[in-house]
Amino acid sequence: MSKKGKGKQQAGRGSAKDPPDEPDLRAPVQCNPTNCQILVDHRGCMLAIKDVQVPRAAEMYEATVDGKRCVALRKTMDGAYTMYKALLEFTHPNILKPVGIWEDPHCHDVAYIVFRGVDGTMAQLGGQTMFEEGNPYNGFSEHGFKMFRAIFSTIDHVNSHYAGEGTSSARNTQLELIMKIRLDQANIYYKMVDGEPLVLLGNMDIYYQGANGLKATHWNEIGVCLNSLFGSGNQASMELRELARFLMQGTVSYDDLLWQPGLWNANTKMEFIREIHFMVDMDRDANNKLPYAQTKKGCQLAKKKSLGLFDLMQEFTKPKDENNIPRERKEDHLLDSVLFLRNKIVAHYDDEYKAFSGQKEKIGTTKAQIERYVQHSKGDYMIKLARAIKELGWFDSSPLLRGDVVHRTRCRTPKRRRPGK
Repeated sequence: MSKKGKGKQQAGRGSAKDPPDEPDLRAPVQCNPTNCQILVDHRGCMLAIKDVQVPRAAEMYEATVDGKRCVALRKTMDGAYTMYKALLEFTHPNILKPVGIWEDPHCHDVAYIVFRGVDGTMAQLGGQTMFEEGNPYNGFSEHGFKMFRAIFSTIDHVNSHYAGEGTSSARNTQLELIMKIRLDQANIYYKMVDGEPLVLLGNMDIYYQGANGLKATHWNEIGVCLNSLFGSGNQASMELRELARFLMQGTVSYDDLLWQPGLWNANTKMEFIREIHFMVDMDRDANNKLPYAQTKKGCQLAKKKSLGLFDLMQEFTKPKDENNIPRERKEDHLLDSVLFLRNKIVAHYDDEYKAFSGQKEKIGTTKAQIERYVQHSKGDYMIKLARAIKELGWFDSSPLLRGDVVHRTRCRTPKRRRPGK
C-alpha cells in the first residue's frame, strides 16, 4: 500500500455524524517517501497509515493517530461511508467503534475506516486457542467459550436491527440498508485486554437478499467458520460438530442456539443435571419419599429413551453392596440415565471415584475431567439430554441463562440460587 496525497476524515458527507470528542484530523498531507505512508498532520495531530497489514487480516493496515496505535480498513468509497454509518447505530461491546474515514485521492473509489486498535484475527489464533487440547478437540477452551458466545451475541444484536426481529424499540431500530457482517476467520478480529482476546466484529457489506436471508446467512457463515477451525472428519467432539451443523442448517433462533451443549462448559452441564434431579425430587414428600418413577416428572422421564450410559454404569457401580448382595444395574429409560448421572457423576463423586473400576487417571478429580470422560464414552449424551428436557418444557431458558456463566447482553431470566446447593 503505497499511497500519497491528502486524507479526509468522515465529515460533511451523508448523514453519519462524527464520534464525539475525537480530534479533528482533516489536514494537508505531508509525504514520507522513506516509509511510504499516508501522513496527515493537523495542529500536531498526526495520522499515519502504514504499509503493514494486521496479521492474517484482509485489507486492514497498521496505523497511528498522534503516535497512538490504531488500524485502517480499506473499503470502496461508498462501502466505507455506508459501513461507517451502520457501525454508529450498533451498540454491542463486541462491534468495532470507528474513529473516522479518510479518502484516498489517488484511488477515487477507495477510503479507509480507522479504528482504535486490533491485534489480530481468529485465523491467527487458530484451533489451538479456540479449543481444549485433545484428539479429537474436547470442546471450547476458556477463550473459545468467551469468544464464540460473544460472536453469537453480536450476530443476534445485528440481526435484531432488521424487520421481524426484536421486541423493544431499542433493539428494533431499522437501518436504511441491510448490512452483513463478514464472518470468516480473516474478518473476526481480536484485541488483547488483560491478557485475554476480546473478539471484535464489524467489517460489513450491503446485503441485498432481505432481512430473513441475512439472519440465515449470518448463522450459516459462523457455522462454516467454526467447521473450518476444527477441520473435517472427527477432529472435534460430537457436541462441537452438532453445534456447527445446527448453525449451518438455515434459520436459527438465538434462544435455541443457547440450548446447544457445545456452548456449555462442565459446570453448566453438572448444574443442569442437578436441576433436572431437583425438578423430579420436588414431587416427593419429605417424610414419605415416593419412588422417582411414581412422581409426575419421573413418569415423564421414564417415557423417554435412555442416554446409552450402561457401560459407564458398570464402571462406576460395584457389582455387590456392603451386604454382598448383587446390585441392580439397569438403564431402561431416561429416568435411569438421569439418576445415574446425578448420583454417580455429580453429587457423590468423591465416593464413586474410589469405587471406579477403571484406570483412575482417566477420570481425574475435577468436574471438567470427569465430564470429559463421560463425553468420550458417550459423545452425544448431553445433546440427547438437552433435547429431551427442552421438549418437556421444564425450563423457560437455557442453563446458560440460569448460572454464573451468563454471557448475553439481554438476559430474560434473573439469576437465582441453584437447587442442590
